[in-house]
Formats: sequence, structure tokens, C-alpha cells
Amino acid sequence: MIAANYTLHLYCDCDACEAYQGEVEHHPGFGEYVGENWSEVAKQARNAGWRISKDRTRCFAPGHKMKRNFE
Repeated sequence: MIAANYTLHLYCDCDACEAYQGEVEHHPGFGEYVGENWSEVAKQARNAGWRISKDRTRCFAPGHKMKRNFE
């Protein structure tokens, strides 16, 4: 038997979350979603309020301030 899934871990890119020093899994700027493919987990995250960039390199937790300037 083969069991497969797709797990998405999101780490918020806002300034407050980047400065956080505690355990990531207990911070509101961390999200985890499980599904069968990227589309499914991204849809779950977006429905929960996460904002994910089109190029899939940045994300922001629900209610967190988006940064516009990236170097």
C-alpha cells in the first residue's frame, strides 16, 4: 500500500513574525495544511485567511501586515 499526501508549512513573512524568537509551531504566524496537491492545500490556507504570493515565495498570516518591499 502507498499512502501519499502534500503538506504545506507556512511561515509568515511580516516583520513581527520574522522577529519572533519562540517555538514557531506555537506562533500565530505558522500554518500547516495537508492535502493531495498544491492547489488543495493553497486553497485551504487562503480560505483560512493566509495570503500567498503568486510566485509562492512569500506568505502572510491572517490579520498580519503585508510587507511591500523585498530585497
